[in-house]
Amino acid sequence: MMLKDKIKYRFQQLNIAEKIILINIICFVLPLFFKTILFLFNIPLNYFIGLFELSSSFKDLIFKPWTVFTYGFLHSGFFHLFWNMYLLYFSSSLLLNLFNQNIFLKLYFLGIFIGGFAFILSYNFFPVFQNANPYMVGASAGVMSIFIFISTYSPDLEVRLILFNIKLRYLG
Repeated sequence: MMLKDKIKYRFQQLNIAEKIILINIICFVLPLFFKTILFLFNIPLNYFIGLFELSSSFKDLIFKPWTVFTYGFLHSGFFHLFWNMYLLYFSSSLLLNLFNQNIFLKLYFLGIFIGGFAFILSYNFFPVFQNANPYMVGASAGVMSIFIFISTYSPDLEVRLILFNIKLRYLG
């Protein structure tokens, strides 16, 4: 069996959450490989990453509408990626035991979409954020949407997270 076939077979064996985790890891490592190519073409790495980060400006959103989803696949550092993917793996195992993969995908991407728009609206309408133009990256909104769904669906569910028993309870 060729290496390409082995990789394809292994990828097909992953569930949807594990595939999203793999895509996030690839999106974290890929810019490191692009660094040399970008250097040769005199393109700053920050400019390249800026094409996929979510800006708090409506003007940037008009010219880069794809950033409402692509920001969810970028992470600012190793531990940012690690903890988001750890929590995604943990929460997805709870969700996928009860529901199918389509529900998981809808919840995850809806969380990223709503989290992105909440970020943009917050920085444009609250006076405390006036004159600030930050960028957002990370899959936290998608991961938290899975946690919120699980905690509203099973409010008395108790889970063991590392060394502590935690009761998932939605207080809303």
